Amino acid sequence: MKAKGRATIIGDTTRGGAHHVDSFKINDRFEIYLSTGKAVNPLTGANWEGVGVIPDIVVPAEFALDTAIVYAKKAAEKYSEIKSPSWMKL
Repeated sequence: MKAKGRATIIGDTTRGGAHHVDSFKINDRFEIYLSTGKAVNPLTGANWEGVGVIPDIVVPAEFALDTAIVYAKKAAEKYSEIKSPSWMKL
């Protein structure tokens, strides 16, 4: 959604886990976790492993929903001004 410009991301940067990991048992005491897959964004050719998804609007996670609501209301008002039929503007 971010790479295509179809969403505004609000909050903290994600942790950056983009690779699929499986665990393999070595013996009764140990196991190993190995990357067995990789997500690749077809638009950018990259992924978010180790970097995370960086929000468009950076705010602490505890304020993300409230911030998103404020921005959504502003966007809705702007959209309604553009798309409202002329008889509604009387």
